[in-house]
Amino acid sequence: MSTLAATGASNISTTAGAAGNSFTLEVPSGSSGTISTNGGTIAIAAIPGQTVNFTQVGGAGAATINLDGGNLTTTSAAANTTVASGITLQSDHNITMIMNAAGLVDNGTITSSAVGGTITLQSAASLTLSGTPNPISVTGGAGSIIVSGSGSALTFSSSYSFSPGAGGNVLFESTGIGGNVDFSGGTTQTVVGTNVLTISSPTVSLGALAAVDDSIAAGPAININSGGPQSLQIVGPLGSSGKIQTSGGTISITAPAGQPLSFSPAPGFGTATIQLDGGPTVTTTTHRVPTLAPTLLSRRTTASR
Repeated sequence: MSTLAATGASNISTTAGAAGNSFTLEVPSGSSGTISTNGGTIAIAAIPGQTVNFTQVGGAGAATINLDGGNLTTTSAAANTTVASGITLQSDHNITMIMNAAGLVDNGTITSSAVGGTITLQSAASLTLSGTPNPISVTGGAGSIIVSGSGSALTFSSSYSFSPGAGGNVLFESTGIGGNVDFSGGTTQTVVGTNVLTISSPTVSLGALAAVDDSIAAGPAININSGGPQSLQIVGPLGSSGKIQTSGGTISITAPAGQPLSFSPAPGFGTATIQLDGGPTVTTTTHRVPTLAPTLLSRRTTASR
């Protein structure tokens, strides 16, 4: 086990140095390494176009990278950030992972032990989440997990699980003009515990057999809105079905005042099924009526004006 500790509230900043180099932080397999400050910040960045990698050497077991004592920020631009298999990336403060016009390839574990802590995965452009991840979690409780492709599209191309701790919340957002939160076919996004999921985007797209699942058994569970003054569209997979479900909690789908709410199939000819399962569904428009293209909605839906 190795440790690099800054004295006092010192800020720690690491980069790859020369252009063309990726940045890799590695620890021995079966062990751990720690970089810490006492109230400062920790910043890890790659040169634009190069990757940030958290990995292990000397085996394929489990290893832990501790980045403690202050808020952690990692940055890659036009290149992915990767957490390798068997790696636990851990902080006792907030974690912000910036991947502008790129993605997160998560094959390990990302966790914060901060009480009321926040884990943010964000891009000012498009953001894609892929890999074979373990749950992303805030173990201190009452945390927040934010996944934001604010400038363009947020795509979940793999199944992820989010656990912000009891009383926490999860946000998926892509609120720019033309924004889209896209759940790729065959994937399942799971929110664990008594935590509300909010999806904010003008368009929410479900791929074939995609599922979004919140385990809340009663009360508000999943809230869907456009994230701004634009219309709200829920798109189902052509010739197939996609599912948004709870364990009994309420699904609320709300368009802004004066803007339409529509349920429609993906482009092409045919129908799509959008399943709204597990608990009551409430759709809300103001001075508008929800519209249905050739789309099937399962379960009961209450439309209010």
